[in-house]
Amino acid sequence: MWKVIIADDEKLICRLIEALVDWEKLNMRIAGKAENGLEALQMVRELRPHLLITDIRMPGCDGLDLDGGELGGPARSIIRRKAEELFQTTVLPVCAEGALYLRDFCGYGLLSYPDGDRDRPRHALRELLSKLEANKSLFGQVVFTIGLGRPVRRARELGESVATARLAADERLIEGRGRLLEEAPAAADIPRQALLNRYTNLMYHGIEILDGEPLRLSRESLRAGVLAVPRIRGQDILELVLDAGRIFALRAGAGDMDAFQARCGQRGRARAFPSTSQRCA
Repeated sequence: MWKVIIADDEKLICRLIEALVDWEKLNMRIAGKAENGLEALQMVRELRPHLLITDIRMPGCDGLDLDGGELGGPARSIIRRKAEELFQTTVLPVCAEGALYLRDFCGYGLLSYPDGDRDRPRHALRELLSKLEANKSLFGQVVFTIGLGRPVRRARELGESVATARLAADERLIEGRGRLLEEAPAAADIPRQALLNRYTNLMYHGIEILDGEPLRLSRESLRAGVLAVPRIRGQDILELVLDAGRIFALRAGAGDMDAFQARCGQRGRARAFPSTSQRCA
């Protein structure tokens, strides 16, 4: 039977996670619950769990450092240095100028190239992704996605280009990670308030009675509603999840929405969401 540790500095969150899942059916058991990072680190060292469910920001120790450093500070530095090195050797040689700025799990690149010569930088960026994939042994579970912004000629238009690049990158929730994504479809018509109202009613009921079934139904209702929207964008999914997360955080008393939003921004393809070929017409 797999051992599971839950780590969160909010007691109610720990209790909710424990109640959400039929652990025995999954051949798992809760081996321990920690209320701060140092306590969680001690449990990880002593109990050697198969699965760790942790908050990112907790007193005493960053949740990302509890996995033995796989995604901790040293590993992030290695990833950053390797990405910069490959950018310098793979992409810059085909451009007149370029720069790359990496921060945490996100980065922004700026390339200057002649009009009408977008194919060479695009090919170089695909080659960059291939080389990053070839170095996967250094990165563990990290997968890279590149979103291309709209080409612009004036510096004052760079903000718009960055915005289109972010929209394109958010399409990884639909298309999957590890790709070069160039554009996103137009905004979908989502019955946002109706979806959130149903989610909220079910979620509040589950928290009140500490029952996992209404909580599971709240997630399923949100997922089903999103799947019913024709040609939904990755950003539409992300914004809806963030809205639902804020509602849950307010009700459960978990106030660290910055960490939640950062974690959502790292997500890859949303399981059970259709690929492009499966979207509704």
